[in-house]
Amino acid sequence: MDKVLVPKAVKHGTICIDNSSAFRMVRNIPLIVPEINFKDIKKNDKIIANPNCSTIQLVLVLDILRSLSKIVSVDISTYQAVSGAGREFLEMYVSQSKKKKIDSDPQFYENIIHSIGTIYDSGYCEEEMKIVNETRKILKDSKIMISPTTMRVPLSRVHTESVAVEFQDAISISRVRNIFEKNNNDVILIDEMDSNKAENSNITFVSRLRMDIFNRKKFLMIITADNLRVGAALNGIRIAERIVNEKNN
Repeated sequence: MDKVLVPKAVKHGTICIDNSSAFRMVRNIPLIVPEINFKDIKKNDKIIANPNCSTIQLVLVLDILRSLSKIVSVDISTYQAVSGAGREFLEMYVSQSKKKKIDSDPQFYENIIHSIGTIYDSGYCEEEMKIVNETRKILKDSKIMISPTTMRVPLSRVHTESVAVEFQDAISISRVRNIFEKNNNDVILIDEMDSNKAENSNITFVSRLRMDIFNRKKFLMIITADNLRVGAALNGIRIAERIVNEKNN
């Protein structure tokens, strides 16, 4: 649908911020998280792609960390709320939860679904490859090695990501903590966290920060954000606001 309607809107002079996956990996269409790469939008760009919600909260954190040292690899496991699948499936989950029984497929109530989207011949699923490809495009780093596992969990909203980041250089944990404390983005380092604290918030929370037991170049953390706020919806609004502000100035 987006591939049909968006080009028609563009022909009439409209700037389109597209929330689907239709244009994200198209070569000459910018994929934007405004805190990171708003300048990638050129004067004549009429289609701007909005990243996947799980990608957004990840790259907001990686962008801060890469100022310390080049990021070599990222291992990520996601635990994604049902609302990320859309309203139809969220309503299905709510119905299953109220009835406390399963009368529809897929089963979201008291269940963890071990993949999201189509599973490819490689064994990776659609959501996992979105994280790999979109992260590389946004950060302009085709060499960063990303190993993802994505799962759907029985929550209405809020995505949680268990992330291990390996740097090129050995870094002290105090330096990692300091870089979060100094950043001006809506990313906060917090010691104690659960998913409920992120609901209805525009903040991306980083918790459980620790150095890998065996590798001084690797740090582990949990990244938590409301997928309906920090995710695609708010990101799209922030893109639009920046475009309007640029034109007015």
